[in-house]
Amino acid sequence: MEAPVAEQRPVEIEQLGRTRTDEYSWLRDDNWQEVMRDPSVLRQDIRDHLDAENDYFNAVMEPTEALQERLYQEMRGRIREDDSSVPDADGDYEYFTRYREGGQYPVYARRPIDPETREPLGEEEIVLDGDALAEGIEYLDF
Repeated sequence: MEAPVAEQRPVEIEQLGRTRTDEYSWLRDDNWQEVMRDPSVLRQDIRDHLDAENDYFNAVMEPTEALQERLYQEMRGRIREDDSSVPDADGDYEYFTRYREGGQYPVYARRPIDPETREPLGEEEIVLDGDALAEGIEYLDF
């Protein structure tokens, strides 16, 4: 399988008093912010090229899938899955993040404290649950 080669479509760009040529500016969609919200609006010529690159990547990497999985499992085995941050006191609460065993995203939480002694006064309250937000979607970025 041959690697896809992006077509060169030269465009002259004037910036800071200089002119330069960008052969690949066509790969940047003018409505990139909308594309970030809804990838289905990406221009078809850009999508076709990216799909070809992804197909090539998958074909080239396919023989290494077992190695990738082994390395992934080795790295996961070295991570403490139920890790948490040091609490940061702010007023009547301390804030911290933690991870659940088997989870992929952080849980942001707070707990009431005595502002003078910083002793916990109650149970943790989840402010934002990354794993719950990611349910049913392929990737979460927040």
